[in-house]
Order: sequence, then structure tokens, then C-alpha cells
Amino acid sequence: MAFYIYGIILSFVILAYIKAGVRFSLFNIYFGLFLLFYGPAFFIYNASEKLFEKNYAITSVNMLSCFVVGFFVGKFLFREVKGKKRVARTNYNNWTDYLPEENVKIKQGLLYFLLLLSAAIIVTGLFFYGGISSLFTLLSNPLADAELVKQLRQDSGVSGWIAPFYVYTTSGIGRLLAFVFIGLALRKKSPLQVFAAFAFAILLSISYLANMSKSSFIVFYCQLLFFMMLFFNIRINFRKSLLYVSLIIPLLIGVYLVATNAGDAGTALDLIGHRIFVEPIRVLQLYPKYYPDILPFANGMNIRLVHDFFSSDNYVPAHVAVTGGLEHASFNAMFIADAYVDFSYFGVVIQSIFVGYLLSYLDFLLYRKNNYLQKALMSALLIGIFSMINSGLITSLIGFGLVTLPILAYFLRDRRRRRIYIGPSDVEYTEQFKVI
Repeated sequence: MAFYIYGIILSFVILAYIKAGVRFSLFNIYFGLFLLFYGPAFFIYNASEKLFEKNYAITSVNMLSCFVVGFFVGKFLFREVKGKKRVARTNYNNWTDYLPEENVKIKQGLLYFLLLLSAAIIVTGLFFYGGISSLFTLLSNPLADAELVKQLRQDSGVSGWIAPFYVYTTSGIGRLLAFVFIGLALRKKSPLQVFAAFAFAILLSISYLANMSKSSFIVFYCQLLFFMMLFFNIRINFRKSLLYVSLIIPLLIGVYLVATNAGDAGTALDLIGHRIFVEPIRVLQLYPKYYPDILPFANGMNIRLVHDFFSSDNYVPAHVAVTGGLEHASFNAMFIADAYVDFSYFGVVIQSIFVGYLLSYLDFLLYRKNNYLQKALMSALLIGIFSMINSGLITSLIGFGLVTLPILAYFLRDRRRRRIYIGPSDVEYTEQFKVI
């Protein structure tokens, strides 16, 4: 029965999208990723593995149904209100075609300071704390074996005191800084700054491979391409989307040929298909397999910030329990897995409502203005959207920047008023208005 309910819910949602039209937004991008990773593929996986009789497969489909309902409830709860009048939703096409582009001012001193600090952290991690050796390990070892991948990630990557700074810099902040720097350099039309901006972007991409993350490397260049399209006001339609996908597939195949033991493009495609359509479903079903039959519900202790400060020494986080004790392994489970471990179905519903509300608010925040800072923020936030398909909610909000990057963008924007002496009177200018 659970499988039929899940299929009916998805069918109604998809039909609603077809009728209303698909708006290009963070909310819709995330739901599209959900359909890709956990939609029809769920039925394909369970049919092929003959897992319909397993209780944890039924629990998983109940979790996914709770997510879909809660996610859209969160969207309906959000109201775009300015004063007493509801503001019309601004979609992507209006943003690029009709909304006038403003000349945003950036706090260049703060930007350059953060760029230098980020570059120093990345270079230190690469050359003094194991990054370069891990990069050579990635390129010289076959990684198709899942157990070997877990063991390499346990033993390799940037380590030491700089590791948390390295991860946080490269996962969220570095992407936003790179895109803002590229936008500023292109606006100034300075060849030296353009070269420096793309050099920082290349350094950032190398840092992902050095930390044993092929997917972050690929996603970063997809984000960079997306930002360039936004910057030059290139509309993304269905034809361009197909071109975009056709460019991503050869890139994925190339990375898998270099970084795995795939001997040809067909084998690489099989590995990519397994990574997208099989692995997330398999991993998701491990959580109800362990909780609550083997281990009890965590009641909030599985939230990383909570168990880092308040749990006992013998507490084992959920992702460690289901991976067999590999604490630093990359385990690709949607955020609802951790929500279920903490608070069962209630946690899945509440976190799904929060995510739906948050993404609706971020869309409203992004589309209010048209400038390269907003476009850089939009591009940088895509990694946070992608991470919620593969990691916990707190990790996405803080580490990958769904909350922290909008705050950083706010402080990067220069809101100081300038006084210019014109004739006998002072004229005070701001970015939105002037007062004489």
C-alpha cells in the first residue's frame, strides 16, 4: 500500500507542475534532484533487488512520502509579503530579461581579505597537511570498489588542525568568493584581475580532488558554467538544458576514467548510473534497517552540533553505524535519513516543512534584485541544494552555505552612502534612491 500511496503523491505533484509550468528556482531544482535520485528509481531498485517484502523498504517509501508532503506544505506556508500587499512571484526569465540590472557595489577590501585567507588555507592544506599526497592517491588507485573508496576517505584527505577550516572554506565560502571575484573582474574589464579570479577558481577545484571528492569537482565547474550564463544574461531554455547535460556527461565520464578502474566509457557510464540511481536508494534503506530495530532512535543526539557537545564518548553517529565504523566515509543519504534517526516520521515531516519554507524564502531573496552578486549567490547556493540530497540538514545549512552564504553576501554588499559636492548643494546618493 505504501508504494501505491507514494506513486499517487508523485503523480499529482508532477501533473501540477505540468499544468502550472515549471519555474526555474532553488525549490524546483531541489525537487527535480529528488525525482532524479529517489523518484521512479526507487521502484526500479526495489523491483530489481526483490526487496518489496522487507520492512525497511516499506519504511523508506513512507519517509519519502512524508518528505513530499512536508516539502510542499513548507512552500505553501511561505508568503511573499511586502507591507500589506502580496508581492508577485518573480521567476528566472523575468529576472534575466525584464528586471533592470543594477550596478552593485562590493566591499572590495573585505572580498580581497577573504580571498587571500581562503587561498592561504587551501595552499596550507594541500602542501603541508596531506592534500597533495591524497591527490596522487586519488589518481593512482582504482576507486570503483565501494569498500576501497571508504577506506581511502578514512585514511586520506587533508588532516590535522586545518582540516575543518579547509573543508568549510572549500565547501561553501570559497565558491561564493570565486564567483563574486570573477563577476567583479569582468565588470572592471581588468585582464590581471580576470586571470587572478580564474586562477583562484582552478585552485579551488583542485582542493576538491585533494580531499577525495570527485562529485564536488564536477559540481563546481557546473556551477561556474551556470554563473557565466547568468552573468551574461543567457536564458536557459529546454534546448540549452539539453546542451548543458550533454556537456556534463563527457566530463563525468572523463573523471571516472581517470579516477576509477573503468577501462572504457561504457563501464564509466555504468558506474555513474549506479552512483545516481542505485546507491542513494540502497543507503537510505540502511537507516530504517538499523533504527529502531538494532539501535534506538537518537532523539536529537544525531544532530552533529548536538552530539559533538553533549553526547557521551561511546555514542556512535548514524552515518558511522551504517557504514560499519568508518567515521570519515562519504555516505550519500538524503537529509530525511538523519531526521528519521532522530525523531522518526515526525522529524522527517518537520524538517521537510522547514526545507520547503527555506528554499521558497531564498528564491524570494534572490529574485528581488538583478546584479552579479545575486547571480553569484544563486550559483553558489546550488551546492547546498545538491548536498541535501547526500547529507544532513545542518551540514547543508552551515557547511554548504544555505544559511551562511546569504549572510556573507549581505556583508559583501557595500551600502555606504556617498556624498558628492555638486554646485552649491550636497547631493547624497544611495544605490536605490537619491535625496537632494
